[in-house]
Amino acid sequence: MAWEETVKPAVEFLGKMKTGSKVAVILGHDDDTVCSAAVIYRLLKKIGMKPSLVVSGQNFTITDDAVARVRKLKPDYIVVLDIADIGIELMDKLKKIGGVLNIDHHNVKPYAGITYVNPRIADAHAYIPVSYLCYRIYAEFLDADDISWIAGIGTLGDHGVTNCLDLFKKVNERYPELIGGKELVDEKLYDGSIIGKLASVVDSARVAVGPKGSMKAVKVLIDAKSYNDVTGNKQLKNWYTQTRLEFRRIVEDFWKNKTERDDIVFYVITSKYNFKSALSGYLQQSFANKIIMIGHKDGDVLDISFRRGAKVNTDLSQLAAKVVKSIPNSTGGGHEAASAVRVPIGKVGELLKILSK
Repeated sequence: MAWEETVKPAVEFLGKMKTGSKVAVILGHDDDTVCSAAVIYRLLKKIGMKPSLVVSGQNFTITDDAVARVRKLKPDYIVVLDIADIGIELMDKLKKIGGVLNIDHHNVKPYAGITYVNPRIADAHAYIPVSYLCYRIYAEFLDADDISWIAGIGTLGDHGVTNCLDLFKKVNERYPELIGGKELVDEKLYDGSIIGKLASVVDSARVAVGPKGSMKAVKVLIDAKSYNDVTGNKQLKNWYTQTRLEFRRIVEDFWKNKTERDDIVFYVITSKYNFKSALSGYLQQSFANKIIMIGHKDGDVLDISFRRGAKVNTDLSQLAAKVVKSIPNSTGGGHEAASAVRVPIGKVGELLKILSK
């Protein structure tokens, strides 16, 4: 893929900003969006802008309270990073506040009147995390070696290593201890390297306390002089320790209480921590022929993360769309290989019937 052309609209958008412009950076909660925000925030500061961070109340869309916070900032520009489900009406609200740059890698939307960077515009099946796109954008302005480890954390956290090998070769060249001689594939790096631990440390903030944790994580990444400032941060270390112990308990409970139906394995986490994405990703190696569905209760709604085993070709974004279409008051979206939905608690039985068809 010609990356210069893919990121060119973003480079031109940022290049036309006047020095001192106020920029609202909107992000979600996971590793990819957090690391993307850290890279873009650093870039904006270095080119003379005044960025502010706005974490949405939900990971996959921009909540009304987030829009209100953006409006209160009165920004000249808005940069949206790795948020999957932004409807046309919602984007129109943002356009009325300031010029919009949306950097994403989910299914393409028919936006108008904004600057839109998405590798799926050129290739509908492309899977390139936003952290990698932001790394490429940063490199068009400045030497990106110093932020390559941040982009690497986000890309690994979103399971995008094999499609972004040039980034990980750069990380290995600049910070060989982070890779530790491991094979450059997601599973090997996540479970057996320092950069894998960094991805878990950053994600533990989201798992432990939700949006507030994501804000803490992105601020640590922005201020970090090196990756040691992440692993050495007292608050992140505490969250990581707490969540690792709980994760082990949940894995044990999963094997006792999971539900299997045909090509689906389903489990609802009972924990104050939101491990659905981490657990579904962890289990992919154990269920090569199944779709993995991990739920977590949020009030009267069940958040469900979808992942697929290595031998499954089902498009999970289409599966999520099927659920949203079939079950009233449900929302969701994502990628071919990773998606999520939110459904009313009382509709879980109906959900399983739909997915078993």
